[in-house]
Amino acid sequence: MSVLIPSPTALNLKRYPETRDQSLQAWSAADELILSWLKDNTLASHLRILVINDQFGALSVCLNNYQGQYWTDSYLSAQAITKNQKNNLQAPVNFNRLSLTLNKNNEQIPNFSNPPEHPFDIVILRVPKHNSLLKYQLEQIKPLITKETIIVAAGMAKEIHKKNLQIFENSIGPTTTSLAVKKARLIFSQYKNTQPQPWPIKSFNLSDEKLEIYGLPGVFSRDKLDIGAKVLIQHLPELNAGDTAIDLGCGNGVIGAILAQRFPQTPVYLTDESCLAIESARLTFSKNALSNGHFYVTDVLENVPLSSASHVLCNPPFHQQNVQTLSIANKMFKQSALMLCSEGELRVVANRHLPYANMLKNYFKSVSSLSKDSKFTVWLAKNPTRFK
Repeated sequence: MSVLIPSPTALNLKRYPETRDQSLQAWSAADELILSWLKDNTLASHLRILVINDQFGALSVCLNNYQGQYWTDSYLSAQAITKNQKNNLQAPVNFNRLSLTLNKNNEQIPNFSNPPEHPFDIVILRVPKHNSLLKYQLEQIKPLITKETIIVAAGMAKEIHKKNLQIFENSIGPTTTSLAVKKARLIFSQYKNTQPQPWPIKSFNLSDEKLEIYGLPGVFSRDKLDIGAKVLIQHLPELNAGDTAIDLGCGNGVIGAILAQRFPQTPVYLTDESCLAIESARLTFSKNALSNGHFYVTDVLENVPLSSASHVLCNPPFHQQNVQTLSIANKMFKQSALMLCSEGELRVVANRHLPYANMLKNYFKSVSSLSKDSKFTVWLAKNPTRFK
């Protein structure tokens, strides 16, 4: 017996963080296409479904009449899914989060904290931005599927290309694609390549700092120092006894690791919304024998057990998935101002064209530039406005 699959347009789905931009919705044509395909194939109600990379909950909420789990690396996406489940579903909620952490003994072995009792019948995957994350996810799900499992991926046509199709071929098996509908396409793979394949952990050396920086799949600039971080490193603060520093949106932990090594008595807090980014930062600290790091997967500074800080450093993202946005940077600036002590400082590196100066002035009395070149500006914000 098939079950009802509502359309995203019939629900009250919202993006998270919420935005005032009415042109941005919490689902895409790729979500609509995969839901339409599922409806057309009248899937039986007993089938178990795994949804990977659901951005804001459109898939998990619309498929709640099935039993299933969702897996996302993103704390923001998990928050969006939970909020949209609460706002749109009557009990029971049939989709819960599948949690996967880095195995401490062998990084190549998946470590699921709540694996399903039986293999999934269907895997639905939104194609991620980074090919390394795609390969990692396809390899990690192998213990959870069988050769009978239906594997369907969706993405906008511009996101689907020869390289990621080849990853499906190599990791899963024979792969085909659908025709484009509203600039979205589906990918179908038959699971035949059951032998696990390694997914490499990348690293690069900072010779001046005598540090090796490690990056797991999908983490920004995991195999080389990004140019924004390179600029910010030239303007790191001197830390004094009693100071506390925060590497906000830490990625692989390069900024936090440099501070931790230069000032080993200073507590360094590293936060990111990506689970794999925080695992990368942990690995960077562990491999370099740095013991003064504290790590949090969270939205900016939410639930970080710290009453105040002396220094916050960040390179704010200005995209969420593939959409440009200033809302994440604005939240970083606002929460930094609330966390910093009266003499505290926020240092921000950003593409020169971004309008961060006026945004920072909403939360800080003093905003100046430490550095400007043709690409980047390093902003110094002091004296949070919450202090009279």
